[in-house]
Amino acid sequence: MAIPPKPQIIADFFGCERAALSDCDAIEAAMVRAAEAANATVLDRSFHHFPGGGVTGILSLAESHIAIHTWPEDGYAAIDAFLCGDAQPARALSHLQSELQPEETAVHRESRGDRRRARKRRRSDPTDRNAHDNRRRRERASKITMPLLFMVTATVAACSLIYELLLAQALSALLGDTVLRYSLTIGCYLGALGLGAMLCEGGGRRPLRRLIRIELALSVVGGLSIPMLYFFDALQRFGFFFGGDDIAGTLIAPVLFMVASHGLIIAIGLLSGFEIPLLLELGERVRPGSTNRVLGVDYVGALIGSVAFPILLLRHVGLLAAGFLVGLFNAGACLLLLSRDRGSGRGVQTGVAATVAAGLILALVASPRIEQFFLRKFYYAEHVQTLASVFEPMPEFPKVERRRSAYQSIDLVRRVEDSGAWLYTLLSTKRHHEPDYPSDLGLYLNRDFQLYSAMDELYHEWFVHAPIQARGRVPRRVLVLGGGDALALRELLGYPEIERLVHVELDPVMRRLAGEHADLAGMNGGAMQNPRIESVEGDAFSWLRRQEDRFDAVYIDMPYPRDYNVAKVYSREFYSLVRARLATDGFVIFDSPDGDCRYSADDGGLWPLYYSTLRAAGFDTIVGVANVINTDAPPVSTRVQAVAEQLAAASNARGSDHDTEAFGAHIRRLIREHVSRYQEFVLAFPDETDLRTDWTPVEAPTYAFGPSHLESSLIRDCDESYHPDLVNSIFRPTLPPLNLLKVPTA
Repeated sequence: MAIPPKPQIIADFFGCERAALSDCDAIEAAMVRAAEAANATVLDRSFHHFPGGGVTGILSLAESHIAIHTWPEDGYAAIDAFLCGDAQPARALSHLQSELQPEETAVHRESRGDRRRARKRRRSDPTDRNAHDNRRRRERASKITMPLLFMVTATVAACSLIYELLLAQALSALLGDTVLRYSLTIGCYLGALGLGAMLCEGGGRRPLRRLIRIELALSVVGGLSIPMLYFFDALQRFGFFFGGDDIAGTLIAPVLFMVASHGLIIAIGLLSGFEIPLLLELGERVRPGSTNRVLGVDYVGALIGSVAFPILLLRHVGLLAAGFLVGLFNAGACLLLLSRDRGSGRGVQTGVAATVAAGLILALVASPRIEQFFLRKFYYAEHVQTLASVFEPMPEFPKVERRRSAYQSIDLVRRVEDSGAWLYTLLSTKRHHEPDYPSDLGLYLNRDFQLYSAMDELYHEWFVHAPIQARGRVPRRVLVLGGGDALALRELLGYPEIERLVHVELDPVMRRLAGEHADLAGMNGGAMQNPRIESVEGDAFSWLRRQEDRFDAVYIDMPYPRDYNVAKVYSREFYSLVRARLATDGFVIFDSPDGDCRYSADDGGLWPLYYSTLRAAGFDTIVGVANVINTDAPPVSTRVQAVAEQLAAASNARGSDHDTEAFGAHIRRLIREHVSRYQEFVLAFPDETDLRTDWTPVEAPTYAFGPSHLESSLIRDCDESYHPDLVNSIFRPTLPPLNLLKVPTA
């Protein structure tokens, strides 16, 4: 049966006189007159002052009640008139308006007893108890349980953290400076995480639907973050190579890359920041008081992601495929939440999420081809000459052979169109003695150049033989640290006088590659299988700390110190261990990237750092070694003369007037500019030592290094200033040099 509606008026009076709102007797009389004007019967009355000077009062009527509450200090009064029967609350309100004279009145009329309107009000009022209960029932109907919520929370927390670790590692692999890249990535991520939480403003209405949309967005942005980063890098290199030497190539390209790459980090952080309030709201709706548990599971999920990244994903999957795989987990969480949603529009969202998941699966399957696309963009960047070609595959270029280990990525790259190859044949006779020796193979560790087969003797012959000749005798006991390609071992095996040859190499993948890869094993002459070598798999720093044997020579061939983990083998502590293992008249020589002593620390040169670090470690004699080519002495001068005569003859046959001397001068200039002093080494002795420049006959064969090169290759006029602040130490590292903006090139 329908219930007749009962009228109720709720009114706010603004701008009333303070005195009128403070007079309890006057207000009581006004309220009685208002009841009489409304044709209501007064049964009882209660009025009194309350602290602050206001008045509160109520008339009990035969027809219900009229109540008032005043705030004189604000000129405000609140009136509630609820009358039934023949009484008319509008007349009571009109009379009170005439008595209190408000400047402004706000009136809300309600019809009590209307069941349909009451139900509508309960659904729309978030503060109504019944509405809250209804929402709770709807959430229960969606079948969200606490175990399911905990599982989703741990999954999405692990995914978000892994995305940031992937981006930090990718930036480190591209730009070096691992600590800087990780620090910036973590800082941007945490800042964006907090900003996202503030912008989310709690769960609000339908937190489940909002969380589903967030997970869908994260699966796309996070899953594609690594290929997007590599694409930004390809654009950066295009701007660097073809933007010229002006600001477009040297500054704008790396700045834009930094903005774009860290924009990805911030986007993932913002989306992850939205997750936390939504998960907390869902937890409270399923089980009140579960906030701490949900937060705890979120932290545990982050721990799971931080452990899974280095142990499983980075080592066995790789950066690119790992991004697609983690994106799949986000998409899976999205589909799982959708399966528990009972709201409208679920079918469309499920279709979108399934499409994203299918796309990520296809990308995961195709990840080797996608990786080749970006590897070619990196190693053959000089052939990407138009903006459109940045988007085009490069199937005409050789495939890059990539190996992964727990320590580094190893790339074998076939060089194409080497315009300087003819120069190398003038400087070495290797091609005449070994015609099958590969001439186009490049080795890169973490994308840093290590060797090029067409000119490896211009590195390894100076590296191995120059210190032996400078010392004047062949060492008996030799230690090689690093040098996993075994090319330095190849040179040392040419000395039958060496009685003991120990090789310490950390990376087993690099060791296997040097022994099993056809080209590398051919280049090193199968040195990895030579029984004269005592092979040790382990960290050079730790191995030296455990040793008591002494050696006559230590060769250190380590990767470029692009992070602190590698930079420790360029430290005072490491060189102190080396010195302790050297015989009194022994020597150590190591590859010194950017160690040309013609350049000071202010010019970006690292010679002052190497010199000061060795001095701090106790070495007395420290000199530079460079592959300076003496073009005026045979056999190089003879070969240059022969080529110059051929070029002059061909020129004269075409009617041009170029003589042999001009061509010879041009060739010598090219050698000086592009080959000579190409590689820098540092040679050090524990005590003061006189270096010899007269050639000592040895049995070890050489194809480029010889008597005419020895004296000019020992650089003795280097700056010998000791700078304590430049000493590289494990406890106060000065390597790697800080470089925020850098364009990586092969």
